[in-house]
Amino acid sequence: DGKALMTVLKNEVIVRDTRTWKKQAEIPRPTKSAFPLALNENSDAYVYGDSADNHSFISVRISTGELFPNQKFGKLPQWNPSEGGFAAFDPQSGLVFGHSGGRLWVWNIQDGKTCMSPVLYSESGALSSDGSMLAGGLDNSIFATDKVKPGVVFWHTSSIRKACGMQAQ
Repeated sequence: DGKALMTVLKNEVIVRDTRTWKKQAEIPRPTKSAFPLALNENSDAYVYGDSADNHSFISVRISTGELFPNQKFGKLPQWNPSEGGFAAFDPQSGLVFGHSGGRLWVWNIQDGKTCMSPVLYSESGALSSDGSMLAGGLDNSIFATDKVKPGVVFWHTSSIRKACGMQAQ
């Protein structure tokens, strides 16, 4: 929502109020290879990618710096900073939408459930600021059995939540 900015220092993660630039939180950086990707103050959570921890996406409570207990349940494609990818919280549902490993995905950090798209052979995607639309690049690969016209595809996140059995929290 643009109200907070998360930055990374050598040993800590800082959350600032963008209206005043005052620190709202100082959280120990979980590992030296942790790169914060998404922040949701409403659900007291942030998500980071960690190239040293099996290239995982990991969720953390902002208030305590503790990992969410179910964050390792679902199997998400690995996070690789050299390939791009993203993670973003849906402000309405608190679910995390992302892109990595050539797939789009949704992750409920509260219970660990995940749901993934088929391989899209791309490394791009974005969630709209209101969380209602998810966009993803679509490309071909020498491994693709069905050739498609490359481009950008849009989905309503409400349809994704319904198809994946993940209702708004």
